[in-house]
Amino acid sequence: MKLLDLDWYSKPPIDFEHKQYLLYAYLTTVDKSYLTKKVSPHLLHLERLKDEMDYFISKWIIMQKVFDKNRYVYFDNPKLEGEKNIELSKIVEIVDYAVPQVDARIRSGYVLFEKYPKQILY
Repeated sequence: MKLLDLDWYSKPPIDFEHKQYLLYAYLTTVDKSYLTKKVSPHLLHLERLKDEMDYFISKWIIMQKVFDKNRYVYFDNPKLEGEKNIELSKIVEIVDYAVPQVDARIRSGYVLFEKYPKQILY
């Protein structure tokens, strides 16, 4: 059983479709594990994945606010446009797509855990 790296979304190659397949492969493994009423170690790992992605997004939002605020401090012309980091935009798109998928599996894991607390296998 291979767990998804916590920083899977930022490792090369940064390609939405590739990351989508990588996520689906892992979530399929999680779903199969849930079908056999095994939530460990996937439930805790999914929570950690979601925390890491939430942390990334929160730091990205802070960075965007600071960048937008200070973007034109050193320029005379405020109409100049700043450069966009295309790779970072792709990572944000990947994380925005992945968070609801991971969150749904976390909720399913907790439902399973609450429904069958004595039948959970490790």
